Amino acid sequence: MLLEPETQQALDIMPVSLFTDTEQIIIQGFKAAHKQIENVTIAELMEELKKPSYNLNITTLSELTKFVTECTLSKYNLNKTIKVLEELEKKRKCVSYLVDSVEKIQNGAELESPIIELNDKLERLIECKNDGINDINRLIEKSMNRLENTDIQTKFGYSLLDKNIGGVKPGDYTIIGAKSGVGKTTLALNIALNVLEQGKKVLIISREMTDVDVFDRFATMVSKIPSMKFRNKDFTADDWKKFVNASGYLGEYEGKLLIDNDSTKISDIIKLVRKYKPDLVVIDYLQLLSAEDGSKLENAERIIANISRNIRTMTLKYNCHVMALVQLNNSFKGIPHGENVIRQSATVYQDATAVIYLHDLQDKEELKFVYSSVGGVDDKAIENIIKNNKSKKSTSVYAFKLDKNRNGATGIEPITFIRPQFKMYDNDGLKRL
Repeated sequence: MLLEPETQQALDIMPVSLFTDTEQIIIQGFKAAHKQIENVTIAELMEELKKPSYNLNITTLSELTKFVTECTLSKYNLNKTIKVLEELEKKRKCVSYLVDSVEKIQNGAELESPIIELNDKLERLIECKNDGINDINRLIEKSMNRLENTDIQTKFGYSLLDKNIGGVKPGDYTIIGAKSGVGKTTLALNIALNVLEQGKKVLIISREMTDVDVFDRFATMVSKIPSMKFRNKDFTADDWKKFVNASGYLGEYEGKLLIDNDSTKISDIIKLVRKYKPDLVVIDYLQLLSAEDGSKLENAERIIANISRNIRTMTLKYNCHVMALVQLNNSFKGIPHGENVIRQSATVYQDATAVIYLHDLQDKEELKFVYSSVGGVDDKAIENIIKNNKSKKSTSVYAFKLDKNRNGATGIEPITFIRPQFKMYDNDGLKRL
């Protein structure tokens, strides 16, 4: 029994009361021998126990056997005892985690953080995972595996983002900000469709639309049936044919396209991410998420800051890319820049790995500046763009600005919003179109 690996591992945690006095002496001798020799044999154990300090009369193997034939624990009982001890250890850790969380809350910590941390620890405890720390050799191995992985990087589908950010990377946290009605949902859903078409899994968290409304947006994008026909339920026979084809196309993404409009808190979203393991999570939009129970009396800015920090933690823990939409302040003028234009919380900007702003262009000088990135535009075209932007009926041109990029360059260029189809095209996309 002493020579079995599971016994060696158990000796340090098993209470001495489980053994007779003689057995305790033998175990003591075994541990002493084990410090010098990794794999202790019976012969080496006997040599150790012959030392006068143990006070055992052992000169032959049979004499050693005599001491342990009446052993307190059979192998079955040993295994059973180990399981009991493991369960007790888990319970002790569980209590410790709970106490630690309560103390943090009592000492003034934000409620969301201790709850999410507690949930993480309990999950690891149940699954018997370690604390997540890798030694340097393990990190070298992981880095080499990633570098040797020749899989094509998942693309946003927009050149400005793909060239500068490098694609939809796991662990990143992207913000899309715009004033109300400018099209941040449309841009996010266009990116989501691009990601789906590359074989990835997408989770949409919508706080503005029902799940059917979100599906209809995708159906509009795929079928190119004007959105007002969905709203007015005014389908022709040809429209029905297009809708059926689009539905069949989207049906191919069963299990890949997940739409939820019930989750109201970040803890709800974390449960879905842990369950479905999406590659991309779209949250529409951040300021509509609710505070966790117990922190609802805090001001709006603090609530949003807590939610944002927990989203950042979630991206790293579950290795997913989160794209969160935010409303911008209506008070600022011009092309948005920096953290102060985000409504209710500048922390969101600081947490994000990338921040994208959409801006409704209705100023001639702004239009010239934005179009200078793609070769310029003539005055007649500018007049038409301003006219279309003000009417908001069919096609608008916005500033598409990568304002923050933790891993590379920023930039700005025009993006065309075809409203009836809920489609957005950058300059390269228009050329392909």
